[in-house]
Amino acid sequence: YVIIYFHRPNVLIKLVRNISSIYPLLKKIKPDLIFGCTCGSVVLPLGFVLSKLMGKKFICSAHGTDFLVYTHYSLKTHYLKGIEKIIVHSNRLKELIIKINHINDNQVVIIPPGLYLQDYHINQEKDQIREDLNISPEDFILISVGRHVPRKNFQLVIKAIKIIKEKHPHLQIKYFLIGEGKETANLKEMRNKFNLEKEIFFLGATHDAVKNKYMKLSDVFIMPSIALKNSIEGFGLVYLEANFYKLPVIGTITGGISEVIEHDRSGLLIRPNDLNGLINAILYLYDHKEKRKNMGEYSHNKVINNYDWDLIVNKYVDLFHKII
Repeated sequence: YVIIYFHRPNVLIKLVRNISSIYPLLKKIKPDLIFGCTCGSVVLPLGFVLSKLMGKKFICSAHGTDFLVYTHYSLKTHYLKGIEKIIVHSNRLKELIIKINHINDNQVVIIPPGLYLQDYHINQEKDQIREDLNISPEDFILISVGRHVPRKNFQLVIKAIKIIKEKHPHLQIKYFLIGEGKETANLKEMRNKFNLEKEIFFLGATHDAVKNKYMKLSDVFIMPSIALKNSIEGFGLVYLEANFYKLPVIGTITGGISEVIEHDRSGLLIRPNDLNGLINAILYLYDHKEKRKNMGEYSHNKVINNYDWDLIVNKYVDLFHKII
């Protein structure tokens, strides 16, 4: 049955191997609850089977792509209906998982992700970081962080910069992309085709320390995601990371993004694939430095007061206590 659903013979092999090695250990530990960190193809059935074997309740987190099943009925839907609680990061994800898998509303709990704030502190000031990296204080810096996959839609930013440079040739704009993926080659080809080698820079998959420095030296964060059939932006933790560094963010009205970005307060929301909307958002933030500063301060405080992992973890603990 599992092989039929997943269409991958090795999934059943992994499942059997994992159960044979994990089950004896769990019998010794005697857990009160089984928690799967995703609804993925191995974790979900593994947790479900173990919960039945041990007579313990099973909960899991759902992030978006891992539960997007559009068939009339599937084994994954069967598993999800048998789970005690499903944790999602946004109202939009809750709506989707209920609609797609026909599960009860009270079975799904919303708990947003959090940040270990101590991991993001940088002693250097923005101007000092720019000086160390030979970046002019006059440059208007845009940054994107994420896998280079179609859903992230980074090519829209490159198109926007091309048009902005054509209409405003004296604007000192630079765009840094952190991350890699199957779209990297296409993005670089587009950059070169538009002769934007002096404006757009690919930094690859960097360490967090490097990523955080580039975040702090930047002026605006952009990730104009789109929704694909089996892939959506369930929340967008990276928007919060940018907000921590007092960056206004530009995102799209899709998935759970509009629950992260407060339009005109912590950033700007545009329609998916809206090239003119993106251009206008970039130019607006360029022209309104004081607005950028106010957005940055507001969003920074919002992250500290609402998304500190020390606060979020208490929501998990409360949920565990209620279930156990």
